[in-house]
Amino acid sequence: MAGVAAVLVAAARLVRRDFARLGGLPANNFVIFGLILANQGGNNWFFSILIGLVLLLALSVDPLSSFPAARRASWPLTPAARRVVRLGALATTPTVWILVGLFVWRGAEAVVREAVAAAAVGGLLVALGSWALRRAPQRNPLALLPAPPGLLGPLWLKDLRQMLRTLDAGCAMAVSLVGCAGRFWVGLDWDGRMTMAVLVVIALSSYAQRLFGPDAVAGLDRYRIAPIRGWQALGSKAAAFVTVGVALTLPLDPLSGLASSLAAVAVGFHPSTSRFAPLPPWSLAGAVLLPHSLTQGVLLIGAAVVVARQTPLALAPIAAGAVIAAFWYGRRFERRLRR
Repeated sequence: MAGVAAVLVAAARLVRRDFARLGGLPANNFVIFGLILANQGGNNWFFSILIGLVLLLALSVDPLSSFPAARRASWPLTPAARRVVRLGALATTPTVWILVGLFVWRGAEAVVREAVAAAAVGGLLVALGSWALRRAPQRNPLALLPAPPGLLGPLWLKDLRQMLRTLDAGCAMAVSLVGCAGRFWVGLDWDGRMTMAVLVVIALSSYAQRLFGPDAVAGLDRYRIAPIRGWQALGSKAAAFVTVGVALTLPLDPLSGLASSLAAVAVGFHPSTSRFAPLPPWSLAGAVLLPHSLTQGVLLIGAAVVVARQTPLALAPIAAGAVIAAFWYGRRFERRLRR
């Protein structure tokens, strides 16, 4: 039992270390926003099922994956003790804390109902994924994306692939698909399309605060020796973020999607260059709610509303602000790399 306790303590320390790197208690913007909407009454089954699915996928990630494989193999634990460690490590994950909060907040009946629905949707996705892997086990759709020409072309493609390997992008795709269904099948009005476009960007906004998360820690060494400036590195990250945001809002309201994406990523430059907390693939990005997420939410919604309801010319100052932020925080990124 001493070995089990030591591993669990080490897992808790890793979680605490990640919190310290983020500068506060991390939470995903879309999960928080979805939980608020799901508790406003009315028919919010979409958000309930989507949030449940996100939590289900997050729980499916190995809680011990933060430890290197070689270190896990060296632990002097029996198979039974390893199973105990794996179960106990779940208690150190923020996902379990969110589920406990849901039980307290909404009651067991509502949580169980949504968990069953999420499990059904998750089972369908797993079945489709297994079928696709059997049909083409060696084909990775992300590997088929071509790199644009130029010095920053491969860098942009790398950043795009990293972003698409997150649950944040998956949530945004789900929101976009629902918005497309609402537009073409139900006749969603203009305000509804703008709202769905904003929701797509909210689903992506947490990742804007963790732009260098997929690169930490070894990837940052490549930036130290690469012949590029800090603003170019941030510009590549921002270009990948805006590309995904505009692509997913193209059937809805691309101008609102572009404006809100620029605002979200401009705010995200500060936390992204402040602390380099690792972001594993196929996980949710953790954002700091105060003040970054609050500022992000206000600015991205405001940018979308101004561009959609006032004038598209407002895109010019929004884009200019994002460019200025890229240069400003690019210098900060260079200073951080030299430490």
